[in-house]
Amino acid sequence: HLAADEWDPEADHEMTVTVDGEVWSRGTTAGRRWTFGQMLAHHASNGCNLQPGDLFGSGTVSGPSRESYGCLLEITRRGEEPLELPSGERRTFLEDGDEVTLHGFCEREGYRRIGLGECRGRVEPAPRL
Repeated sequence: HLAADEWDPEADHEMTVTVDGEVWSRGTTAGRRWTFGQMLAHHASNGCNLQPGDLFGSGTVSGPSRESYGCLLEITRRGEEPLELPSGERRTFLEDGDEVTLHGFCEREGYRRIGLGECRGRVEPAPRL
């Protein structure tokens, strides 16, 4: 629980994306074009039936450099510049079996760091038809 003077809804959020334990992207929400308040107002004003407890996402969080791009399509420049992994493997897209993990937190001087937890998923092969 936070007191009203401790909450900054437009605070910067640090985000990290790992694939199979290797960091592929690290960035912040500082450069986003719309605040969460603006995104919420846009949804509500267009008839979106938002309810308490709904999960609200910001979309791709990308920064100004390749290391801070939030999308593999951006990082590899549409697949034209492969990402080189520490193992020497070069990748342009996710592959079956990859485990993608998103980590995030907010931090401000004088206050406790607030972790946003992690979201983890594994890329599964497409079903055979």
